[in-house]
Amino acid sequence: MEKNPENRSKSRRLWEEFWILKPVGLRYQVQKGTIVLFRMPAGSVSAAASPAENKLQAARAALRSVPKDTARAQKLLFEIVEKDKGTLEPGSLCYVYVYLGYIEDRAMNRDQAVAWYKQALEVPEADMVRECAQGGLKEPLTWIRHLDSD
Repeated sequence: MEKNPENRSKSRRLWEEFWILKPVGLRYQVQKGTIVLFRMPAGSVSAAASPAENKLQAARAALRSVPKDTARAQKLLFEIVEKDKGTLEPGSLCYVYVYLGYIEDRAMNRDQAVAWYKQALEVPEADMVRECAQGGLKEPLTWIRHLDSD
């Protein structure tokens, strides 16, 4: 990916310029290379997200952070598996298993990673995420586009 902002696609620039962090009621905007946070009006934060979905979003944020907070992400993902997996949509549950496999692969725990990918493939109706799980079975999954910038 090009480091030069002029070469980025329009949608990528828009995504970087304004994004809403719904679970915590914040939005941010990139202004001249600086991230500026704004609190959203009280009524604009969605109350419809389940606790499990909120944990998944928090785990995703921990895996996007630099450096990655894999311990926090793993704790949240384990909580979902142990207590909340029945409340998630199939695609979200599949992401939980793929992320757990990804964490294990990054920690060089290949056997545990493969077990998580197999569990992801058992989730019905999770077509889009299944490709990640299938790839993780073939070789260690240490890079996921929406988690790893480069």
